[in-house]
Amino acid sequence: MGLLELIVTHNIVNETKRKPLLDLCKKRWAERHTAYQHFYQAFVFIVEALEMIGFKRHLSKYGDMYADWDPANCNEAQQILASITSFKFIVVFMTMYQYLAHLVGITVKLQRATVDIVEAHDIITEVGSSYRKQREDCGTNFSHIYNQCVSMTEKVGTAAEMPRLTSRQQHRSNAEA
Repeated sequence: MGLLELIVTHNIVNETKRKPLLDLCKKRWAERHTAYQHFYQAFVFIVEALEMIGFKRHLSKYGDMYADWDPANCNEAQQILASITSFKFIVVFMTMYQYLAHLVGITVKLQRATVDIVEAHDIITEVGSSYRKQREDCGTNFSHIYNQCVSMTEKVGTAAEMPRLTSRQQHRSNAEA
């Protein structure tokens, strides 16, 4: 049993048959969203595993079976942990996850062996209208996503932060709050 599987089985009482993580499939878009969904569901456990590898935390909770990592792996785990727990990463991931969720049904239907062109057109039109509605009410939709991001950062012990602002930037645009 791997470290991530140990953490998942320790924290989830009714363990399902799903894998903790899936590879991103480059050709099947529906599988790609499934991989994003698994990453979202296992995010807290991934962070715990990286903390255990990089900083030797949670050893009392899971035992010291996975305590002996070489320095290169520890360093890499620390870098990955810093990246995926940054608020910027979480906002981008959650925005992409929420907005690509509308494409799951259409990608499954369009990847079938036989697809009726009229049915495909209707499905695409429906998804397009769904995105237009999302665009019209983007403030409310993004505030919902932002609240999810804040919740995720609280679960992993980081804080929501705003990008650094200066009054005299010359080489990049100023990010407004």
